[in-house]
Amino acid sequence: MKLLAIINGLPLYDSERINLDNININDIITYKINGYQNYSVVIGTTPTMIKVLDLICENTNTSINFYINNKINEITKNFISPSRKIYKVINIHII
Repeated sequence: MKLLAIINGLPLYDSERINLDNININDIITYKINGYQNYSVVIGTTPTMIKVLDLICENTNTSINFYINNKINEITKNFISPSRKIYKVINIHII
């Protein structure tokens, strides 16, 4: 697995919800799927959807490491609708 990003401490989120107008490629976003918090990296957009790759989180004593999960998400098929409650993680260091 390839290390993509690190958060030192706890994640902080932008208070504004994500939509197609304020999303950028390589943004790390978070949203819930079936009650579980999911983290993804944005790899593109379509006129109505956000294309993402899911991230695997590894908690350490001082940070959270995010690794790219190259598998297709069974639920979202790696596309999410901006109508979800999606937030951008703002205190992240991209490797």
